[in-house]
Amino acid sequence: MSDLSLDDYDAIMVAGGHAPMWTYRDSESIKDAVRHFYEVEKPIGIYCHGTAALADLKLSDGSYLGRSVAQMLIEALGA
Repeated sequence: MSDLSLDDYDAIMVAGGHAPMWTYRDSESIKDAVRHFYEVEKPIGIYCHGTAALADLKLSDGSYLGRSVAQMLIEALGA
């Protein structure tokens, strides 16, 4: 993924399955791609074990993406 020009794409889809639990969490290129799409407000689709890509993913400002997503859900649900 590090060879891709992320600005050339409109969205990213992170697939699930068994392997992502170990390979996605440690992949800097996947983290960079997800971070990029989130920060430029492009769609990100993630399903099944693809969510492992979000574990420990920090945004450019140093905050964790997982906390941002959880906070958005809390606010959307009015909790």
